[in-house]
Amino acid sequence: MTWLPREGDTVRRGQALYRIDNKPVTLLYGRLPAYRDLSSGDEGADVRQLERNLKALGYDADGQMTVDDEYTWATAAAVREFQEDRGLEETGTMTKDSHVFLPGPRRVSAHKAGLGSSAQPGAAVIDTTGTRQVVSVDLDAEKQNLVSTGAGVRVTLPDQSETKGRVNEVGRVAQKAGEEEDSTATIAVTIRLRESRAAKRFDEAPVSVAIAREQRKNVLTVPVTALIALPGGGYAVDIVEGASTRRVRVEPGLFADGYVEVSGDGLRAGQKVRVPA
Repeated sequence: MTWLPREGDTVRRGQALYRIDNKPVTLLYGRLPAYRDLSSGDEGADVRQLERNLKALGYDADGQMTVDDEYTWATAAAVREFQEDRGLEETGTMTKDSHVFLPGPRRVSAHKAGLGSSAQPGAAVIDTTGTRQVVSVDLDAEKQNLVSTGAGVRVTLPDQSETKGRVNEVGRVAQKAGEEEDSTATIAVTIRLRESRAAKRFDEAPVSVAIAREQRKNVLTVPVTALIALPGGGYAVDIVEGASTRRVRVEPGLFADGYVEVSGDGLRAGQKVRVPA
């Protein structure tokens, strides 16, 4: 190993993920791993994936290469340009050890090998993640019905500021944290955060996630402290009308963030209610 990016760095298409014997291993975008050397006459989805990357990096200035499943002379010419820019032997054959296909830009999260160490076949060199901030939650499997893909959540950051997020993925298989019989089974939930300057300050930090169990739209709400318990059961609120008040019986609904949903005769939006000082 002769070069590694710093932990926390972002590597994009066409850039080196690391160097072995001072030769770069380049990041290209794609989901099919590089499993074979590619040269003229080869066909397949991996050829199309490679050609798509060569085109995106500008290695087909004359427009001779067609992005398809066939590795032609034009593909080989584009590969030679790619190799020339990286100081590699210009063979026109794309060897599987010269690049890595990953789904998109990658953030380096950890080094798994050190500078000067010997590169071993199949051994991990670096750990990477996507570049978009996410929150990972190990949710009690019994609460799996509370979340669904696309649901909005509220995330409290370590500095107590809040940002919003959306459930991106909900695991299907419960996992136990340990081998003990009483260990809790959890479901992996991934939450994508809305772009937030506050969130960008944190990396691998613990956060709190609030998930709405139910929602109500277009309802009247009052502070919870405005509720008055009535003798014999039930609740009311005091409506302030100038210098006087009028007590109105209400039916409470959902509670959230210090407010409660209320309904009842004589209630309308904009009325003032009395709350304890």
